Amino acid sequence: MYTYQPLPAIAQHGPTPPYTRVLYLDPGNGDDEPFCGRLDVVNVESAPPFEALSYTWGAPGPTGYIWIDGNPLPLGANLENALASLRLRNEVRCLWIDALCIDQSNMEERSRQVQYMRLVYQHCSRVVVWLGSKTGGADLAFQTARSLIDISNLMQEAGEQSVNNPGERINEEIINDMIDNTLSGLPSGSLHCLNDLFNREYFCRSWVVQEIIAGPKPLAKCDELEMSFLDLVSILFFIGKRRQEINMGPHLHVWYDIYSATQPGSVIRMTDIKGSLGPIVDVLEQMRDFKATDPRDKVYAVIGVCDEGIHPILSLTHNYVNSHSPSLQAGIPDALIPDYNKDVATVYIDLARYLIKKAPMTLDVLSYIQHVKEPEPSSECPSWVPKWFEPRTYQKFRGMGNYQAGFCKTPVLSGLFQSQTLRALAHPRHLVLEGFQVGIVDKVSDALLFGSSGEEKIGAIMGAWLQLFSFPMVPRPGYSYRAGGPLDVAFCKAITAGPTGMRFGALLTEAS
Repeated sequence: MYTYQPLPAIAQHGPTPPYTRVLYLDPGNGDDEPFCGRLDVVNVESAPPFEALSYTWGAPGPTGYIWIDGNPLPLGANLENALASLRLRNEVRCLWIDALCIDQSNMEERSRQVQYMRLVYQHCSRVVVWLGSKTGGADLAFQTARSLIDISNLMQEAGEQSVNNPGERINEEIINDMIDNTLSGLPSGSLHCLNDLFNREYFCRSWVVQEIIAGPKPLAKCDELEMSFLDLVSILFFIGKRRQEINMGPHLHVWYDIYSATQPGSVIRMTDIKGSLGPIVDVLEQMRDFKATDPRDKVYAVIGVCDEGIHPILSLTHNYVNSHSPSLQAGIPDALIPDYNKDVATVYIDLARYLIKKAPMTLDVLSYIQHVKEPEPSSECPSWVPKWFEPRTYQKFRGMGNYQAGFCKTPVLSGLFQSQTLRALAHPRHLVLEGFQVGIVDKVSDALLFGSSGEEKIGAIMGAWLQLFSFPMVPRPGYSYRAGGPLDVAFCKAITAGPTGMRFGALLTEAS
């Protein structure tokens, strides 16, 4: 088997170049011809022109080999198919492929190389997005995509004209007619083939998001089928309008947001930092439905697309980034430094502790916890640690503010947060907080089960009320809460812990 040559060591003094390897793939003329090539160590910032492959590893276990300097290196099935499509007949092709260019058996090297991932894709000449082989109606999907892209371009031109001539603004009815006419002219099943393409494994993998955001000119590829990847995801707008007809994956909205954010004049901005999708907790929540073979990668994969990862200074209450440090880790908190020597629980515990410690030192991280079953004391992850590697079971409202209970003045709250940070650091697996008594639990209602309709939601709220109070909710009781507002309004806000309860409570206030 092939033995990797070690990368140059990190210098003890002065900056260390971001070393990695690139693959020189030898030409080949047939499917039966073995893959051959060589791996060269390069400084990614001054490397010869290379293309970076963005793909999914697929099923575990090798199905073939590539011969590097005469020695075999295992290939997974999906990568083997990608290389067969990428190999040129008469020329060497220079590629960066994580499974081959990183010694995956070396934990220290993996940790170091993950920190270079964004640089690798920033400095490549092009990102090749391998969506898989041309199966399952891929031909028709690409054909449909090109037709919808033409409509998208027409809509964009019309939109630009309407900005310059407000009286000629295109309305939604005309847009829908254009979409319907385009779809009706396509072969039967076109939309479903396109949806099948978007439901391929690639679109729900964590690492590929960074690769698309950081890299230039991403090209989507299924064997000989090729088109701009950003053009492809732009038509998710049309699929979204037909979501009742097809099974649209919950992760696809992230891809459309990525496309929208790349467009000139886009109003979709989660942050002012270029290349970022927002603060790390928002990105983790956005990508909760994405997958990673290694649960640690659910965290490590977003570091290169979040505010704190791109601008480490934003991750601390006070620090500076030393550009002359020999380490990429300068200014970055330990919790955001990839380290595959840590176990999964430690990665998530460290992240939760960092998010609590980070200014303004609130407990907002607790609002991201979801328990699909009763937490067990023996669990590796404590109950107060969000497990972003688990599938989403509820929708977290954005912009809910600090996670806090009761009513207290700012100085008290500030002192509580400062104290909780200091005490939490003393117990690695426990969340130890100081607080104050705001009341005593007198009654507990059954768990509230909100249905999809407004009547079911109101019924659940009123049912819980009857279990807690000796008087009905309707007609309005007229009692006041301890903070001075109406009791029923405070109750609605409390049980929904956010915007839904506030809107319902506002209706009650207007009715009074």
